[in-house]
Amino acid sequence: MVGQRETAAEMMVLDSTTNEIIAMGADQRAAAFEERFSKWGSATDAFKFWSERVVTNIDALHGIKR
Repeated sequence: MVGQRETAAEMMVLDSTTNEIIAMGADQRAAAFEERFSKWGSATDAFKFWSERVVTNIDALHGIKR
């Protein structure tokens, strides 16, 4: 169960041809002290974190280093 100051997400990546599951993930992030003063601060920071992780993992699969 996600608390008031937490953001949670689930992700599933499917192969578009076979509909086979390629990857799945779930995570939840608690708000840091500063984020609690903004209505959307916790969610914004959590989704920014997750999107950066997805890009990093896709780049790593393709041998790209940033």
